[in-house]
Amino acid sequence: MTSIITRTAIAGIAAAALAAPGFAASAFAFDFDYDRAAAETPGGAADIHAALQTEVTEHCTVSEWPTALLNDASTKRCVAETMDKAVKQIGTAAMDAVHAAAAG
Repeated sequence: MTSIITRTAIAGIAAAALAAPGFAASAFAFDFDYDRAAAETPGGAADIHAALQTEVTEHCTVSEWPTALLNDASTKRCVAETMDKAVKQIGTAAMDAVHAAAAG
């Protein structure tokens, strides 16, 4: 069975307002297909996390343009916040563990 998550990421909530006044927050949504059963296993969760990371990075780079060209921190913040939200929405212990390990 495949599940679809839709994430809306608001990049630069209070931190961006404090760190860089004048930079507007960006929002985006995207669909991400994944196998729910695979998300419950360590190996499947690792594969899903890697694919999700790639898609989120792509979306954050596009949504943060042109800010991303001037400030790589905005893209990194967008990726971190969106990954946290998406992993929480997937909601399996295996995804939580993979995400925690990736975050270091």
